[in-house]
Amino acid sequence: PQGVGFHDTQWQTRWANVYSQIPRPTKGPAAGRVVPWYSVYGNHDVSEKDLDCSCRDDTQKCNQVRRHGYQPSANLSWYMPDVSYTVKPIPGSPLEVVALDLNACDVVKLCPWVACNAQKCDSPTFQIFPNGCSYNECAAAMARREVLAARLLRERTTAAGADGRSHLIVFSHYPVDYLRNRVPGGVNLLSTLRTQ
Repeated sequence: PQGVGFHDTQWQTRWANVYSQIPRPTKGPAAGRVVPWYSVYGNHDVSEKDLDCSCRDDTQKCNQVRRHGYQPSANLSWYMPDVSYTVKPIPGSPLEVVALDLNACDVVKLCPWVACNAQKCDSPTFQIFPNGCSYNECAAAMARREVLAARLLRERTTAAGADGRSHLIVFSHYPVDYLRNRVPGGVNLLSTLRTQ
């Protein structure tokens, strides 16, 4: 669990070099457009290489959010304006993509790495990195983010329902079974997904 730094070579070696050959669409409403790479933070992204993101509420300091718009090749563009966001990728289409940061569902595994650089911390208040945070602070930041993501999900499913649209693509790093019994900010994630 090391994540990616803003100037990390992994941007090139694990993303751009691998996917830059994806061709631009030749037909339909997206013909000729750069392929956007929609992404969200996952458990290995919340790490010591991105402590501002792992420990704090200002998500505009997150390395992957700061890379929003990065275009390493003519056919590829990083798209992550925030840790949770919504986008209508095809002009004139009712399709909407909703990306959610739901890392709070895995804090037991990810926050020890952020706080203690280990699988387990001896104390929930211990922190090893001078500019980092404790396990408790990491877990609290992830919980606040999950509440914002749940509210965004509810807002977008409600709007889609009011507009009579059923064209929502919702994604996060975690499979649906991680969302059982999760009700951040009073929003039942699974029920909200099922209403759409």
